[in-house]
Amino acid sequence: MPERIVLALDDDPLYLDILVEQLQAIGVSHVLAHTRAEDAMLVLAQQPVDLIISDLDMPEVDGPRFLHRLADVGSRAKVLLISGTRPDLLASVLEFGRTLGLRMVGGLRKPAELDALEALLLQCEALEPVWQPTQTDGLSESEPLERGRLEQAISNGSIRPWYQPKLDAQSLRVIGVEALARWLPPAGPAISPARFVPAMEAQGLSWALFLCIYGQVLQDLARWQAQGWPLRAAVNLSMDCTDRLDLPEQVRSQALAAGIALQDLTLEITESRLMANRAASMETLNRLALMGLKLSIDDFGTGYSSLAQLADLPFSELKIDASFVRRIGHDHKIDRIVQATVAFGMGLGMELVAEGVEHHSQLRALRQQGVHQVQGYLCARPMPEPEFCDWVRRWRPGHARASLFLQAPSLLAVGPQAADLQEWRDTLSRHVPQLAGQCCADEAAAVRAMAVQRPDLLLIDARTASAESWAMAERLRERCPAALLVIVVSVIDEPRLQGARLGEALLATHPLTDIQVEHWAHRLTPRG
Repeated sequence: MPERIVLALDDDPLYLDILVEQLQAIGVSHVLAHTRAEDAMLVLAQQPVDLIISDLDMPEVDGPRFLHRLADVGSRAKVLLISGTRPDLLASVLEFGRTLGLRMVGGLRKPAELDALEALLLQCEALEPVWQPTQTDGLSESEPLERGRLEQAISNGSIRPWYQPKLDAQSLRVIGVEALARWLPPAGPAISPARFVPAMEAQGLSWALFLCIYGQVLQDLARWQAQGWPLRAAVNLSMDCTDRLDLPEQVRSQALAAGIALQDLTLEITESRLMANRAASMETLNRLALMGLKLSIDDFGTGYSSLAQLADLPFSELKIDASFVRRIGHDHKIDRIVQATVAFGMGLGMELVAEGVEHHSQLRALRQQGVHQVQGYLCARPMPEPEFCDWVRRWRPGHARASLFLQAPSLLAVGPQAADLQEWRDTLSRHVPQLAGQCCADEAAAVRAMAVQRPDLLLIDARTASAESWAMAERLRERCPAALLVIVVSVIDEPRLQGARLGEALLATHPLTDIQVEHWAHRLTPRG
């Protein structure tokens, strides 16, 4: 791996020296330190860097202005903010950087603690090196896509739906999917939907794009339901299309032809712009709702979505945007906004869906607030149809009652004492018929085992090296979010009980007795 180059910018020379020493202690030997943004920009024009660390409150060029200059020059370096400003302002500037297209790693309060700084740098290492040449589709990101090329992509089947599962927030049972348009040209790499979807709207092709995706989704959904999978499907519909008075008939006739009940379909209305013909849109959407389709307001709280839309239009589902979910637990304002949105939606009797769930801590927070469904990378990325089918067959949603398939439950026990792990497995086998699984001595072995089969029960020995074992449990939980997590400790006390409650885990002590197991083993028992 090539040596990482870090540029550090702070107008305080003393703190800059401290930051350089911290970076060197972590193992970053090549640090370009500057106290003026102008000097930093001159260096960036001559030498690419992997990571930029910047303060916000600087006298000549402040943080937001510096980020804007980075975006203007097309910087692909990752960016970390370190500032003494209040947390909500730091979070807001981070989001501003993301809207500019910058690769924002995160933000730390000044003075940054060494452990927190090292953790963020490790995240950077997990990302791909930024200064490798990348293949493009032959067009620059700013060059518009021509109408002819867009129409050809629709007609030749290059644009297809990829599916991201929507899951019950509590049980993680698969409820349905959201169909997301993906453009895979016959030659060359994929073209980002962030490019082609706005281009479709600008060229008046939103309706053609919808029909392209909708028709394929109906075929796939019919095939799944024929296999006995009780799934629903959601398809995105641009607000541009809602003033078409023939929309309800088109949607209904195609669904009936495919053998799909309208109640199994959701139209997610994406409000990238205001309604051009409000009366026609209201007529169309009300007719769709009367037919039995569920209407969802997508990315609520962003763009043109508003309380007026909820008041006037027959939405029955509200989707909390990923930009809010991403900041849960890190931004007090965002926490309050999500809480208010959930309370508001529940008061209106709406189904609440959170998208962009990437970490188990976010899932826990959303569960506590009462969100009904979740989707995001924590459970699954968008996938082409064959891969989605394979994912459904392998998905282990925590307990067999929530599964599409009744399979023998599996155990993954992790700890250094092989004899104890085997004893625990024997005890569990008396209460859970056909229990399968294995025992692993460490985290690396557990990760390899999870790649073969996701466990229904994750049993972690935390009697020694307690803090490290709990941290390992959290990391493994990220890989199997639906697993029942049981942590074996030396003694059960209030601090451990509090930690277990926060982490949605159960506690047990050694030896693992029948009485202990009886309290939760029923969650793993297959039921028809």
